[in-house]
Amino acid sequence: MRRARKSQKRIARKAKKAQQAKPSSRGKLKRAIRSFLPDAIFTGLSRHGNSQWSLNVLAFVALFWAISGETTLGERHTLALEIATHWFPGEFLASSYRGFMNALVRHNAGLVKVLSERLRRRMLELESERGRIAGLIPFVVDGSQVGAPWTKANEEVLGKKGRKPKGTKCQKKQTDLRPQLTLTMLWHMNLGLPWAWKHGGLSDGERTQFRELLDQLPQAALIVADAGFVGYLLWHTILNGGRHFLIRVGANVELLRDLVPGSEIERDGERVWLWPEGQRQKGAAPLALRLIRVQKGKQVWHLVTSLLDPSRLTETEASKLYTRRWGVEGYFRTLKQTLEKSKMRSYTPQCAGCELDWSLLSLWIVSLLTKQELLSQNIDPEQYSPAGARRLIRRELRYQSVGEERLEIWELQSAVKDRYNRTKSKTARHDQRKKHDPAPRAPKLKKASRARERCIGGVLMKLVV
Repeated sequence: MRRARKSQKRIARKAKKAQQAKPSSRGKLKRAIRSFLPDAIFTGLSRHGNSQWSLNVLAFVALFWAISGETTLGERHTLALEIATHWFPGEFLASSYRGFMNALVRHNAGLVKVLSERLRRRMLELESERGRIAGLIPFVVDGSQVGAPWTKANEEVLGKKGRKPKGTKCQKKQTDLRPQLTLTMLWHMNLGLPWAWKHGGLSDGERTQFRELLDQLPQAALIVADAGFVGYLLWHTILNGGRHFLIRVGANVELLRDLVPGSEIERDGERVWLWPEGQRQKGAAPLALRLIRVQKGKQVWHLVTSLLDPSRLTETEASKLYTRRWGVEGYFRTLKQTLEKSKMRSYTPQCAGCELDWSLLSLWIVSLLTKQELLSQNIDPEQYSPAGARRLIRRELRYQSVGEERLEIWELQSAVKDRYNRTKSKTARHDQRKKHDPAPRAPKLKKASRARERCIGGVLMKLVV
């Protein structure tokens, strides 16, 4: 027994020494993060005339402040200043939290834009042809809501929304009307990382925010979305930009069949047309689409796509793509639960928007760094554990605040999911926040009348594929 214990201790010591002696060509965390934010990254942005902040230092302080796990915003700012003191000796740092937020609100739009563009370029370097569909990069668009403090300023700008409590065991009987930020995100499906986002008040709809994000997508993009992103004008804008889509439809969409004789597809979908009455009267041309029905248990998914050729997108591929769309919901959960950002803590809508932007940016950088390390060792990036990366980064930030550097960048390779099989469900017994909306029903399919066929005239012949 003693020999066995000694042997186990000897093996553990050898493993520890081998891990400590592991070579690292990429260095420590500080070097890796500064590769994302070189000193000259914000040279094209102009500073306020009286500002003493360096934009590079301001961005780093904002990142530390957003990723920190301290309880209050002031404590996060204090920790961020302690880290920045060691990273940027001699640089100006506003000692007051109000001075920091004033500078961040003033320069937020420019800083976020430059940083996002740089991160997107790095993602394109990691993105491979393997996960593309018909040469297109699949992106998911979806929306969520983030809470904000119940202040008068947030109520007036963001608006209030709540849901009546459900369930006989729920003791809360009143509707919780609280200010909320609406968040619409474009999510890179293959890498599992954000691409762009837009936030606003409750009066800003998902489709409106999505339309403003379209220009940030590459032309070789395939957009996957749920039944909330429908409409002639929206789909027409997507197609005019040279992009394609795969979107679930419900009973709120009316599709035409038999508009062109002999245009039906017998396998992997049916040729349909979107041609609302209002657009028909304006002389607009119909949109040619392919309707795919996917049986999932007791449910039937009705998906429409602008890829009319079944060889480019089969029914099996469409089913897998829409199933993978759920990954963006997992990313929202990472932001809200793992990073504890389900509710912003800032008392004004401008500061709450900045807090949300830098929370998303900090999570984006940490996730990209970790997945970059996983890909370097041929590890599937879907095995990435946000909780593991958060634990490593926050522990390192505490060391950085006293001037120590311990985390090697290769150590992020350990941030992978647990491989054990669960024996019990993690689902809460009584979760009042869950949505119980019914599944979308089948779209309305109508045969095109002769009058509609005559209205289209010669325009229809140009659209026949």
